[in-house]
Amino acid sequence: MWTNGVWDLDNPELEAGTSRHGQYFGHYVAIEHYRASERVKWTVMSPPPSDMAPGERTGEYRLGLEDVLFNADGSSFISTEDFAFAVIDEAETGQSMGKRVALGPPE
Repeated sequence: MWTNGVWDLDNPELEAGTSRHGQYFGHYVAIEHYRASERVKWTVMSPPPSDMAPGERTGEYRLGLEDVLFNADGSSFISTEDFAFAVIDEAETGQSMGKRVALGPPE
């Protein structure tokens, strides 16, 4: 993912060898394998980097591509209910087939 124009694996605050770096790197490797596949139908939905937590299901969310999505207040928070809603919505529509999409709050 990209945050403010910086690829997350190039972020100096993401120290190599940490579990967080391993998580980001594993995510990157998995996506590269999906992209190289010709027979697998896939979509990767990336949650925002802020902690998700249970909350109200509003049914409102935004899809993006490689950049983290923030709302007008600078937050990327989305409830686990809205994340689940977005995953189901994507499974039904297939609008992002063969892509990695960032999921975030409405603007």
